[in-house]
Amino acid sequence: MSDLRKNYIENGYVIIKNFFSKEKVVETREELIRKRNFNTEILELEHVKNLIMNDGFFRLFKEIFDCKNLLYFSDSSISIHENLDNCPSGFHVDSRNEDYNFKSEYFVARAGIYLQNVSDFSGGVKIKPKSHNSYCITNIKQSIKNIFTEKLVKKNKNFKLNLFFKNIQPNLDIGDLIIWNLRLHHSGASWRYKFNKNLSLPPFIDRIMPKFTKIGAEYKKNRTAIFIAFANGDINDENIKNYINRKLKEQKKFNHLENLKIKLLNHDVKLLNEI
Repeated sequence: MSDLRKNYIENGYVIIKNFFSKEKVVETREELIRKRNFNTEILELEHVKNLIMNDGFFRLFKEIFDCKNLLYFSDSSISIHENLDNCPSGFHVDSRNEDYNFKSEYFVARAGIYLQNVSDFSGGVKIKPKSHNSYCITNIKQSIKNIFTEKLVKKNKNFKLNLFFKNIQPNLDIGDLIIWNLRLHHSGASWRYKFNKNLSLPPFIDRIMPKFTKIGAEYKKNRTAIFIAFANGDINDENIKNYINRKLKEQKKFNHLENLKIKLLNHDVKLLNEI
């Protein structure tokens, strides 16, 4: 087992420092802000394609999953927020319709590419290391229902609940890449503080902290990030099937579908665009 996969399995995420050229990241940021292509497939955008459509990028996911082939189902997005106050926050997971068997690996992961410095400034992500092996409480009413169903009705012995994970803010410089398991508890648009930039508070406390205590984003406007998810090549895995079927119902717009399919297949990535 490689060190990358070992760290991913143990902690639920990995960070690859200086993976991208800083110049390319800055160029991509400027182009995305200028064009604001929110409703199209991001792998068809020239700057995004130039940034991530290469063997090295896909090899990371293959190593993390320990597989030879990947699945892509257009679960990707460009996030541009005018200011951090308007960014959604709160701990959650990205897994959907899953079996809550936390003894079994969840084979879908997401890459987060932050197109500004979120190491010295606000606007990055909060994560709870190792939390991918436990249920995440979000909506209280739904969470109570899920816990009751799994523990008492189904008597699911592989269902785990842990409320005591510490949250951190990874130091992500321009060019760094973070990949996390979709079960990992995380929160967007985190704040850093002038009195301790490495302090990571719960999102609800962030919201009530005085503004003069906070470090702003690197840029006054347009906090920008790219998010893109892949699964391992096992289409028969129930969690993968459930997640893919849900995402495909969103019917993302493609401009050159067949061309994109061919390009992805050159990297051993299958594009699924229909149920």
